[in-house]
Amino acid sequence: MDITNRKVMPKGALVVILHTCEFPDGNSWAKTIAKASIKVLSSKDEAGLLAWDMSGDSWIFPLTSVSKYESMVQKINNCEPADMPSFVGTMEMALSGLKTSDASQKHVIIISDGDPSPPSATLLNKFKAAKITISTVCVDGFHQGQFIKPMKLI
Repeated sequence: MDITNRKVMPKGALVVILHTCEFPDGNSWAKTIAKASIKVLSSKDEAGLLAWDMSGDSWIFPLTSVSKYESMVQKINNCEPADMPSFVGTMEMALSGLKTSDASQKHVIIISDGDPSPPSATLLNKFKAAKITISTVCVDGFHQGQFIKPMKLI
């Protein structure tokens, strides 16, 4: 076989951070977005989910092979993200987890209504230095867009 004609997809790793979305069905929307984000990945990729609950920042499930998607869905459905005060803790945990992954592409998706305290420039620079990209999804039901701008800065 001619190796030059062979396509090899690099392994990817995704961490989703869920923050409560404070309007009717807000958490349901956030969970739907999280599941859809993971579902499009290859079974060789990894995904993890972080949230803040009454015990603080925690992994709902750490980086795990997407081949276990059905068990991830159960954990996403059963989690109850609460109103995290700051993005910093979960973002630090995501950074730490992704740094240990052997994936070629690493990404974080933050799903929130946008009202937690934003991360510092220092923390964002750590993501840049580690070549980990970040996307935000602002699910806003009550704030009339006031937190969209801070989410864009992440």
